[in-house]
Amino acid sequence: MIKFLVTGASGFIGQNLVKSLVGKCHSVKALVRKNYHYNFGKDVEVVFGDLNDKDSLERAVKGVDIIVHAAAVINSTKKENFEKVNVGGTRNIIDAAKKEHVKKFIFISTGDVVLNPGGLYGWSKLRGEKILKNSGLVYVILRPYTVYGTDNDHSICDLVKLIRLSYIIPIIGNGKALLQPVYVGDLIRVILKVANPRIKNVIYNIGGPSPISYNDLVDLIAKELNVKRVKLRIPLSLLRICTEVYGRVANTTWSSDRIINLTKDKTTDITKMAKELQIKPQSIEEGIKNCIRLHSIK
Repeated sequence: MIKFLVTGASGFIGQNLVKSLVGKCHSVKALVRKNYHYNFGKDVEVVFGDLNDKDSLERAVKGVDIIVHAAAVINSTKKENFEKVNVGGTRNIIDAAKKEHVKKFIFISTGDVVLNPGGLYGWSKLRGEKILKNSGLVYVILRPYTVYGTDNDHSICDLVKLIRLSYIIPIIGNGKALLQPVYVGDLIRVILKVANPRIKNVIYNIGGPSPISYNDLVDLIAKELNVKRVKLRIPLSLLRICTEVYGRVANTTWSSDRIINLTKDKTTDITKMAKELQIKPQSIEEGIKNCIRLHSIK
């Protein structure tokens, strides 16, 4: 039996991963923040702390074979938040792993390190990757592109809910930007595969089998829900102005960088993942049907 530590266990990927690991009869520790209340069940050892509390990290990594580092700041307008968690926090958990001689460190990075390395999120994750590669630990770096699926999904499954409830669907820009969404279950299959001790010091791009434009994604969801919807195109210039004005009077995670990122293609070559790990990710059509079924919104 392998003993895993999952950081960011309360997040979308983390929750689904913990459930899967327990289902595979692995021993699991879950690192969560002190104010988080989630019942993982009696088979999961919960460690309260965070990436900047070194004492909690030492408790968390004790006796662990593999760390899956999924904790991260994703949306913020402040560089210091990305620096503190995605860079400094990653360094702290790596230092704790080295001290305890952890056998493998699996880092959930992002496709943004390639697509948008100048953005705050991509920049901070790239810094984290470099720290890991220079650490001397055995590592695997995973770069997922638009993960969606079950519990706590705020991407495509939220879009499914919006299309079900609203007649008018906002489209940022021209809607031609390409996505290559990967179902969360396929990402977890990858994590389980790379836990193999023979797989080490490698990077995998993680995506679905084929790209789809945002326009076509909206059409596909509407078709599966058997509804007709009207697309309302929102010019980037207007969204930038609204974001700037709103940001002056209220806290918001929206920024010019995040807006620009919405209009970029987010596609990748998954040949290496598919060939070396023998994983065939499910199609977006299958994934949308799963979202509809699992959230009981058809």
